Amino acid sequence: MIRLQITMKKITGLFGVLGFLFLSLNFAQAQEDAKTLFRQQCMSCHSIDQNLVGPALKGVTERRDSAWIYQFIRNSQEMIQAGDPIAVELFNRFNKVPMPSHPNLSDEQIGSLLHYIESSAKEAEAAAASKEPIQRPDEFYGANYRQF
Repeated sequence: MIRLQITMKKITGLFGVLGFLFLSLNFAQAQEDAKTLFRQQCMSCHSIDQNLVGPALKGVTERRDSAWIYQFIRNSQEMIQAGDPIAVELFNRFNKVPMPSHPNLSDEQIGSLLHYIESSAKEAEAAAASKEPIQRPDEFYGANYRQF
């Protein structure tokens, strides 16, 4: 009986490890899919941190409500024609270039795109921060500072 319990614990642990690996692989695949989707559907007009034909996407999830973002991605022109003030302002600011509609994107695809945008922005910030030395005021060094 004890031997059976030990075997069951090992099997349960093995399934736990396999489940974790499966979820990790799914997450990695979802990130790759989002990256590909971004390159195919968004990158010709958008950048993460620079305005191009359309606005920079860094921080979009902080500036806009998720329901608004999903609706805008699916059909921005419908929102502009309905008089949505933010959609109209963006349309006017970016030379009245219409964003193509993407009604075929699922909620999961849009969610993974937004996650990819957020994680890419954070990675870019971390890379920029690591390239710049820490700025310290002159007072930091004080009278005991010696140059060698």
